[in-house]
Formats: sequence, C-alpha cells, structure tokens
Amino acid sequence: MEKRRTFLHSQVCKNVVGKMIKTFNEINKNDAATAGGKGASLGEMTRLFARPPARRGGQAQANPIPPGFVVLAETFERFIQETDIDIKKSIIFFTRLTPG
Repeated sequence: MEKRRTFLHSQVCKNVVGKMIKTFNEINKNDAATAGGKGASLGEMTRLFARPPARRGGQAQANPIPPGFVVLAETFERFIQETDIDIKKSIIFFTRLTPG
C-alpha cells in the first residue's frame, strides 16, 4: 500500500509541477509569454545546442547552458497574489543584498 501511495503521490506532484515549471528542454523562443524572455532564450539555446554539433575543424561545440528550469509567469503571478507580497519592496530588499 505504501509503494502505491508513494507512486500516486509522485505522479500527482509531477503533473502539478509540470504546469508550474518547465525545464529548459521543454521551452523554446515561442514560449516568451509563459516562460518570460530570459527563460525562452535559455530554452532555445538549450534546444539549439542539443542538435548534432556543427563541425568546426573537427571539434564539436560544448553546450554552455547548464541544466535548469523556469517558473512560469502564471505561477509567479499566483504566488504573488496568494502570499500578498509587496513585490516592489522585495526587489529593493534583494537588490541591496546582492553584491555588485
């Protein structure tokens, strides 16, 4: 029974998470409205580097994009609404914490 419960729980989580985030492999340049411009660009670059590498002097190009994911815009908006966070104050706070 515990194995079945764990399996069902993992399937539910996978379905829910799949609607809230996408890996770079799952998005491309056409997803800017849902994944944001940076997310769509990272997805597109990941997709392009996943193709068979173009040969340049016999050398294959390495993929410079590390694995990652994007929190979808709708998910972010819902988070802001449900947590009642003042986004402007949060951005100012985190900007001050970031060295630069």
